[in-house]
Order: sequence, then C-alpha cells, then structure tokens
Amino acid sequence: MMALLSPPPTAETLFRLHCAHLTVLPFENLSVSATDGPMANTLDGAWAKLVTSRRGGWCLEHNAVLAAACTHLGYTVTPRPGWILRRERRAAADLFGVGPARGGAGGDCGGGGDGDGAAEAGDELTVAPTLPSRHLVLEVGVPDGGTYLVDGGNGRSFAFPLPLRNVGGGWTADAAGGGAIAQPDGTWWRVVGLDADPALTALAAAEGGAGSTYRLVQYAVADDEGTSSRVRGNSGGGGREDHRRDQVVATPPSDPAAWTSYYVMDTGSTVARLADMDGVRDYFQFDAASPFRKHRLLTLLTDGGRSHMVLVDRRLKVVTYTPTAEGDPDGDRGGVVGHAGGGTVTTRTTEVGGDEAAWAAAVDAAFGVRLEGPGEAARLARAAPLPVGEAAEQGGAGGDEIFWSLMAERGAKGR
Repeated sequence: MMALLSPPPTAETLFRLHCAHLTVLPFENLSVSATDGPMANTLDGAWAKLVTSRRGGWCLEHNAVLAAACTHLGYTVTPRPGWILRRERRAAADLFGVGPARGGAGGDCGGGGDGDGAAEAGDELTVAPTLPSRHLVLEVGVPDGGTYLVDGGNGRSFAFPLPLRNVGGGWTADAAGGGAIAQPDGTWWRVVGLDADPALTALAAAEGGAGSTYRLVQYAVADDEGTSSRVRGNSGGGGREDHRRDQVVATPPSDPAAWTSYYVMDTGSTVARLADMDGVRDYFQFDAASPFRKHRLLTLLTDGGRSHMVLVDRRLKVVTYTPTAEGDPDGDRGGVVGHAGGGTVTTRTTEVGGDEAAWAAAVDAAFGVRLEGPGEAARLARAAPLPVGEAAEQGGAGGDEIFWSLMAERGAKGR
C-alpha cells in the first residue's frame, strides 16, 4: 500500500516524521457533517482520505496513518486509549471521580486544568476513569532504545514526540531534564504520573495507585508576564483582526501550577483494532453532545511547527513563535529545533467572511483542504451552517471554548 523511502528508525527520524505529519495533514472535522452514514474507521479509509485525497481528519484517522508509517519504518507501535480533558480546573480529578464532580471529560475537543485541592475523606480511590476513552494515541518504541508518546490527531498537538520510560509497570516521563520537551511553537510538553496533579495525589498514593498505568500529558506556555500587549484593528478583508505579543522564556517552569493537564493516557491498555474505537466514531459523528456536530474545525502547524493555525467556523487564529537568534540552534536533532533560547509569540485573529464559496476558497488557501464537489459542500452547509452576525464574530456559540481546546490562550497559566 505504501511506497515510502525508508530512513533508519532512529529517534531523529521519529521527530522529523512527527513534525512533518502535523505540518502537512490538517486536523479537521468537515466529513462529520458532510458524510451520509458512518464514516469509514479503517486504515484503508484513513489512508485514502488523508494521503490520497490530501484531506485532514480526526484522531482515529491521523494516528492510524501515523502508526502505519512508523511500523513501515521499523518502529514498534502500540495504540493506547486516551481522554482529552475539558477546560476545568479539576478536570483530571473529575475524570477519576475524585472530590466533588464538576463536569466530566471530553474527546478530541477537550481542554484541561491543573486541578487544585485534594481528595476528600470518604472518597473511593479507584484508579480508573469514569468515562469511556474518546481519543487514540500511540506508544512508539525506537529499535536502538527509547520509547515515545506520538499523537498526530488531537488538534492542539506537540510537534515533537514526548520521551517515556518504564517505571512501576507503566510508562512515564524520562527523568532526564524532567521529561519536558521544548516545542517549536514556544511551549513545553511532558508526560508525568497522576501525582503531578495536586488533586490526584491521594489517588496516586492509594493501593494500586503508585503502579497505575495512567499518565498525564501536560504543557506549559512559559510566558514572561508583563511584556505582552494587544492591538486591534480591521483586517484587509473587513473583519476584526487582533494581535498579541508575548515573551517566551528559555526553560520549562518549575512551578507545578504552571503546567496544564491536557489529556490522560492509559499505558496499560492496548487498542488492538481500529474497529474497537467505532464507539468513538459514533459519538463524535452522531451524538448530539459532540462538539464536532456544532462547529467546523480545522487546525494545522506550519513553518516547522512554529506557527499554529486554528479555524473555528469563521474565526481564524494564527499563533507564531519567533525564536531569538541565540535560541535557534540545530541542537542534537539534525536541524529539528525547539525554542532553547526563548523568543516572542505573536497571536493574530481574523474573521473569514463571505458566503459558502468564499469560505471554501479560504479553507483551501490556508489549509489545502478542498471539499469534494458541490454535493459535499451542500451537505456541510445544511448540517453545519456558518454563523452570521454577532455569532460569526464570536466563532459561534461556545467558540471560545473550542478555541481554547485546540490552542491554549497565551498567559492563561495553570488553568
């Protein structure tokens, strides 16, 4: 099925592959509304859509293709279930049923919170999520040593894979450097145990908790507060255009509150077949609560991962990281670089105006995604109409929540 060049399956190759996947193949949900009947949930279907037709997709499609590429190159790949968290301070604690319930967890459009507080007396400390998995991630082993978390399909992903090592029967962050990896967009990402969340400390220490296979995938923005500014004006297309500039420091934050838990992964469970995730497909495509049925979503990394574009209905946000000269070394990744010396982040938000045809043209220009003829365009317009007026300016009802889900607001530390 694949006719690919085969570079050696090293860590450097994996870093390059992961970043290339996220900068070429968009995350998008247009097929959810534009498809009659259940979407294909097979490798052949995902390959035909993402590679042959050069469309985007969601986690099941992205990580099916990425897993096939990694396997082809000689890596060991194990699909794992995940839970992307909502934008609530106690989201991770709520997922595990610790303390008073304040909402649950979501799927591909979740956010996260650092979760303060502790388990209350009388809580039943069961190390298991209270909701079914709605995300798919990959554990990838490098033949010459090292294991990494790989995820090409959550819409607000890390460009470089995250290192793991075996501790207590499960994979957790490598102790070297705290396990945090500098990403090209000015963020830091890491994988840690449940005890990194203060609200889950008691759970992690409970019987069976220390050996739990559940891990938190966290990120930190590392803003230098007090240096940002915002300017507003009109874009050339007549829509509102916002700009924001923030300074990014060169080292990962030491304060645990500066880290946000974005999702949970289970390193002890294996997703044997894509068909085992048909329930995830059915939820996002048909359930009334699915965020994919309420908004049109597209995201893509560009410029080697330094820029991140997110389109929610009519609102297009582009966050661009510009490293300082001394913070742009090749390092040990053969030209694949993070942000070792700090730099500046610029955020720009514009509105995509016009009718359906103008919107489709803008999507093609920005993301390289083309609707498959008038039939798909008509189904999309009927099932997920574009917002107008004030709703368009706000990105539709709940648009800000989805924006946060797919790309963290700068300066929103430890939320």
